[in-house]
Amino acid sequence: MSMRNKPLVFLIFALFLSQNLLAQPKDNSPYSRMGLGDLSSLAYTANLGFGGLSAAYYDAYQTNSLNPASLGFLKATSYEFGFNAEYSQFSQGNDQSNSWSGNLKTISLAFPVFNPINSAQDRIDRKLEWGMQFGVSPYSTVGYDIQSVDDINQIGAVANQFTGEGGTYRLNWGNGFKLNNFAFGINVNRYIGNINQTRLINLPTLSNTYINSYIDQYSVRSWQLSGGAQYVLDLKNKGEEGESKASGNKLVIGAYGNVGSNLKFNVSQLHTSTNSSYPISAIDTLVYSQDEIIESNLPASYTVGLMYHKNSKLKLGLDFSQTFWSEFVNPLRDENLSDANRINGGIEYTPDANSYNSYRKRVRYRAGFVIENDYRVIDTNLRNIGITLGVGLPIRLPRQQVSAVNLSLELGQFGNPDQIMENYAKLNIGFTLNDNLWFFKRKFY
Repeated sequence: MSMRNKPLVFLIFALFLSQNLLAQPKDNSPYSRMGLGDLSSLAYTANLGFGGLSAAYYDAYQTNSLNPASLGFLKATSYEFGFNAEYSQFSQGNDQSNSWSGNLKTISLAFPVFNPINSAQDRIDRKLEWGMQFGVSPYSTVGYDIQSVDDINQIGAVANQFTGEGGTYRLNWGNGFKLNNFAFGINVNRYIGNINQTRLINLPTLSNTYINSYIDQYSVRSWQLSGGAQYVLDLKNKGEEGESKASGNKLVIGAYGNVGSNLKFNVSQLHTSTNSSYPISAIDTLVYSQDEIIESNLPASYTVGLMYHKNSKLKLGLDFSQTFWSEFVNPLRDENLSDANRINGGIEYTPDANSYNSYRKRVRYRAGFVIENDYRVIDTNLRNIGITLGVGLPIRLPRQQVSAVNLSLELGQFGNPDQIMENYAKLNIGFTLNDNLWFFKRKFY
């Protein structure tokens, strides 16, 4: 196949996968009933291994889609495919339940617009480097099936059943530019998705009563721009005569964020009341609407971070993020939402990236942590605390192309101790395939 046709083939393949494989997982997450559901981390598997660091993270062969400035550092085309699986144990008092879920997490294509091999062969010293990326990832998931029975004076038992499924996705087009030690970039994000929610209310202890059904279906659409920047500070040592010389160590300062954007809901509702003592045609329709457009807003957010590089052996970083979810209004119900914030940090260690004799020395070992106040509130903010572990396993493909298989595991606890607590284990598997022949111009003499 001609190299010039590969980008088109890949994009068609990615779109096909996004339609057929990015299906919502079948899980039971009670808190996903609120807001837009459980928010998925948009960090890729390599980042998730050490806490999901993103603000100051860049790599010449792996993609960071959250801070588009990092795309300016790319040296080769990077295909990213990611999958995840999650096991959750929910507890409330003496009651417990378990849940498994999984999904295709990431499809991404990123590449340097100016091929470094072309620049070397043409002896061009480019001052401005340009990287581009296309990607799709789940943004939020909704999946729950909750049943409760309340005892109300003078009425008796009231049975409620809440079910919901669906979610939203982020499609992004990113461009990053690097000039000397400074990089900047912009992401054009498109959010799409569909969510279905149902509530049934029944009075099981009374005769000749009505069953109320509330069915809400809505699709979500939004455009959003986000921007980011990174600055690399080369740390120097003093020589024997007091002169400054390169040490190979770096400190990277990074930040990215977005302003709030318009979010459109296309809402269809059917609220009915039925009685088993009457024929099925005797249904009381309480609310009926079809394709009603309601506008809300996707909240603004920002992330800042630092990362220290010790040669090619060690990366150590810390991020802080805040998202202003108090600005979000759910058009279907009143909810208590709050601004969310997160602190995450991590470390990546590679004994010897250029070792020829030991594969273990070329492996990237990662660890990190996440402390997060969620945007959903029940008495207080729901809280998430987790630790992460990960490895990057290098592989060599034909023509000595360097690629990797990344694994990450997050263990943590989420929820409110006075309500429902979730103990979880999240496993992510990511494949990074690199190719430096995109846009390569062969020369014949």
